[in-house]
Amino acid sequence: MIGEKQADVNLKRLLKARFQLGLFDPPPTVKYAQIPFSENDSAANRELARKAAREAMLLLKNDGALPLKASVNLWAGASRKRVRPERNCR
Repeated sequence: MIGEKQADVNLKRLLKARFQLGLFDPPPTVKYAQIPFSENDSAANRELARKAAREAMLLLKNDGALPLKASVNLWAGASRKRVRPERNCR
């Protein structure tokens, strides 16, 4: 559990981000609220998200430097495929 002071810091960060995004403003004045969902969830945007995920993925080779046992099952960050360190790290 976190203390009251840390909870206050976290809440302050959250509320600041929400204010900056305009989440407390009337919807007609927020430019992001004007974007239709069909445009936001378009095939082009999904492909861009896939490309960003592929380019951002980072795989680490565990040659003893990482604090992981070889028997630990890992999951790739942007993939649903299971990663087995002993098979995929060369």
